[in-house]
Amino acid sequence: MPEAFAYGPWAKEAELINAFYQLGLKAFNEDRTMIEAQQKNINRSGNARMLTTSFDGALSQFRRMMDDLIRTESQQSNGAAIASSAG
Repeated sequence: MPEAFAYGPWAKEAELINAFYQLGLKAFNEDRTMIEAQQKNINRSGNARMLTTSFDGALSQFRRMMDDLIRTESQQSNGAAIASSAG
C-alpha cells in the first residue's frame, strides 16, 4: 500500500527531507492497523451514509463551502449559456 500523506520541511531545510519522511512514515504506520480496520468497516457498510462528529466540523464546513461554490458557479454558467443562446 503506497503511503498517502504530505508534510515536510521548508525548502531551505532540504537536508531534513529524509528525517521528516521517516518521522511521518513511523507515525502513519502506528495508525495503519486502525485506518485499515476502519476502511474494511466502511467497505462492508454498502451505501450507508457516514455520520459526522464534532471532530468533523472543519471538514463539514469545507464541504458546505465547496457545495455552495459549485452551485453558484453552475448557476452562473447556466445563466451565461441561456443568455448567449437567447442573443
